[in-house]
Amino acid sequence: MRPLQRALASSTLRITRGPLSQSMLRRSFNRGWSSEAPESSSNARRWAYGGLFASTAGLLAYAAHDYLSPTLRADASDSQDDASSIRSVRSVLHGNKEHSYAGVDVEYILKRCEESVLLPGTGVWRYDINQVESNSPTEDDHAEAVVRSPAGTDWHFWTVIDGHVGWETSMALSQRLIPCVSGALTGLYRRNPSPSGTEVDAAIRDAFLALDDEFVNKPIEIIRKNDLRGEAAKLLSQALAGAVALLAFYNPASSEVKIALTGDLRAVRGRRGANGQWETTVLTVEQDGDNEEEAARIRKEHPNEPDVVKGGRVLGWQPTRMFGDASLKWSLETQDMIRRKFLGSRPRDVIKTPPYVSAEPVITTTDIQPGDFLVLGCDGIWESLTSEEAVKLVGTWLDGKHTQQEGPKTKKGSWLGGWFGTKTGGPVRPDPSPQNKEKTVRYEQWQIPKQFVNVDSNAATHLIRNCLGGADTNTMQAVLTRTGSLARRLRRVQTRFIQSWIY
Repeated sequence: MRPLQRALASSTLRITRGPLSQSMLRRSFNRGWSSEAPESSSNARRWAYGGLFASTAGLLAYAAHDYLSPTLRADASDSQDDASSIRSVRSVLHGNKEHSYAGVDVEYILKRCEESVLLPGTGVWRYDINQVESNSPTEDDHAEAVVRSPAGTDWHFWTVIDGHVGWETSMALSQRLIPCVSGALTGLYRRNPSPSGTEVDAAIRDAFLALDDEFVNKPIEIIRKNDLRGEAAKLLSQALAGAVALLAFYNPASSEVKIALTGDLRAVRGRRGANGQWETTVLTVEQDGDNEEEAARIRKEHPNEPDVVKGGRVLGWQPTRMFGDASLKWSLETQDMIRRKFLGSRPRDVIKTPPYVSAEPVITTTDIQPGDFLVLGCDGIWESLTSEEAVKLVGTWLDGKHTQQEGPKTKKGSWLGGWFGTKTGGPVRPDPSPQNKEKTVRYEQWQIPKQFVNVDSNAATHLIRNCLGGADTNTMQAVLTRTGSLARRLRRVQTRFIQSWIY
């Protein structure tokens, strides 16, 4: 065997049998690898792997040229082994891509993440969960917990978390936000068994801010004493990525639910009115650049930067409150230190007087009566459904008016009755209220009418199905087939349905 062939065979073996294929690649395509960031989330590591693959490809091309030369006769068995090894690597790297061309199972995608949990005797009848992700690993997350209070009653917590620029912040929030808030509330109630609403709000607010401080500032204190770049990359991952989060805290003893919002998510309450119709109460206000109060607050904090909020965005970002996103929070001196020592990026020219955003939540309180329900959703839900539509959809689901589907189309009489359509006619679009400022841009983007159906046993799946086309299964299949950045533009939905009964 010629020296070049031996080098090529050795290189191929290192890729297919060494730690890269069996460990590193597995971590790159499986988010669930302990708590470490997958190598694909690091630009530096992604470049390094890309360089390794490119170098190997160069060797392969050179070897092929050498093989065709009349002066070289390669061993046939060596060529077969090399080809087998190359196919093995390609199956690991590109196997998922081939699946995307084989068509999608719409029902599987819609239902694979759904959960229904019954909690009789706790003040909550049930809650349903579901999400349809737009990228892998998904940047969105959630968490739920029932915590025993110092008084021996049950506290209920639910979170919806919408991440960006990576999954690290959202996953950390799913693991730590509820424990931080419940711990703060436990301490408060131990000191004072009957705290005021203001004191409860302060405990929740302090927990949010303390957790974000651990993400953004605590790692800086550590890496200043440690020049190991690899360790710094791991420590800074939750600061460099970002997320918005909504937390609902329900205390059956007070018959109240508190919603703590950092970002542009939404919570709504549904309640049956005296006339038997479902009534909608929006419990949050999105914190984004289109929120005039938020925009005015940020402009006041940065008076010499007239373009700090422009086009509904804060220096390019839509939310005005976020966890992580340290590039909008760190001082210029800190960002320059990270750039010089730890492979960080140069601060953008528009960054002049950080911080621009914080994780401080806005907290609202509302009463809960028997039969009420909550819908907690990320912006993907509200880009397809108005708050009123979501409540009426869940109300119809609760009333048990399930329709039937036949193949890719829906029966003429299967449109939801009353507000959504008629049983004898075609679909009826909900009449938009002139006072309703909510914009459901997805249906406008898809250029189809809203055609709602009621075919699911899980209320969250029911909402998501109607977010993604409802009865128009052709549009739904097209939306769910998309991959990459286009998928993120077309779909990214996550929701909770919570039905409450007071016992």
